[in-house]
Amino acid sequence: MEVIAEAQVFAEVTGIGTQQMEDFIGNMFGSVLQSYSKRITRGAYAPPLDTAPGFAAALACKDMKHALSIADSHNVRLHTLETASKRLNAAREYAGENLDSSAIYGIARQEAGLSFWSANSRQESEPRKLV
Repeated sequence: MEVIAEAQVFAEVTGIGTQQMEDFIGNMFGSVLQSYSKRITRGAYAPPLDTAPGFAAALACKDMKHALSIADSHNVRLHTLETASKRLNAAREYAGENLDSSAIYGIARQEAGLSFWSANSRQESEPRKLV
């Protein structure tokens, strides 16, 4: 999800376009990864507050923390997972708990100078605090 989020932000800021990137992801890596990309581009990373996320950010953070702990106990660094964990925790701090695991994308957007919110996600003007 981290790499797909970065690819989609790259597509947005360079003008390639998210649909073109989504097609590329599907052609190169198949329908499963393309479906993850669609979760991002269709706004599922930040669903409406009355809609449950597909895979809650809090659960993804718990899983990543566990994986990072196992890696650490074996003296292994998982750089991509470390980045994803930091971004997903930052997304929760910024936008609250009603986020999908793909909310990594919102923070990647911010880091590239874009809004956390895409045209297809829910829209908020004020950040929510982690509860």
